[in-house]
Order: sequence, then C-alpha cells, then structure tokens
Amino acid sequence: MLTLMIIFMIWICWKIFKGVFGFLLPLILIIIGLKLFFGLWWLWLLLFLLIGGNRYFQGT
Repeated sequence: MLTLMIIFMIWICWKIFKGVFGFLLPLILIIIGLKLFFGLWWLWLLLFLLIGGNRYFQGT
C-alpha cells in the first residue's frame, strides 16, 4: 500500500511539473523523508523507480 502511494506521488509530480528540475525537487524531498523514516533501501528503490519511470514516460 505504501509503495503504491509513493508511486502515485511520483506520478503526480511528473504530471504537474513535466520538467526535470520541477520533477526532481519534490522527488528529492520525498526521498529525504523516506530515508529518514525507512532507511537507505527506500532511497535505492526510489532511484530505480525514477530511472525506470523516466524511460517509461519518455517512451510513451
């Protein structure tokens, strides 16, 4: 459930800002918050989602 919420937040950030810097700023804030709460493995997971999601949205 939490993972779905994170993906949804990232998707909304992408749709609203549509730019690299406008997209990375809220994503960095999310990563920092999750890193503080859940530890480093969330950071790597979100970086993986960022790279995969970035390629997915650019491809469509």
